[in-house]
Amino acid sequence: DDKMITWEGLSCQGKDYYNRGRGATIHGTEGTVLLDRDGYIVFNKNEEVLEEFSRKTVEDKMNIIGGGPMTTAHFRNFINAIRDGEKLNSPIDEGNVSVTMLLLSNIAWKYRRVLTLNPSNGHILGDIAASSMWSREYEKGWELKV
Repeated sequence: DDKMITWEGLSCQGKDYYNRGRGATIHGTEGTVLLDRDGYIVFNKNEEVLEEFSRKTVEDKMNIIGGGPMTTAHFRNFINAIRDGEKLNSPIDEGNVSVTMLLLSNIAWKYRRVLTLNPSNGHILGDIAASSMWSREYEKGWELKV
């Protein structure tokens, strides 16, 4: 009840942001993290750099296809975890929270309303239309089997 997340899209408009053309910033009460396809920078609330990681490559600022060295490294780590037991850089449970937040944000935006969620599993409560977006109908033969 006392938390808020807002999102603003500035990519693909040709203007640099923190000397970068694409990416995202997450602003908190104690600082900011800047993420893009090449790495990340963590700033404190005075804009001083606390931590920085870079793949030392520069992506095309207007590339709308995706990919890049960070994506390649992420998929390489995932495949190595499956094949060789390598430790995941992004654990499945953390990735699930991130992806679920994005999906719920898209559903709220589509229906232009606030969603009430079950705090234990993130499912939408009391909204049949929005809840219908929670799952999908699979093509015959491609059904998800858990």
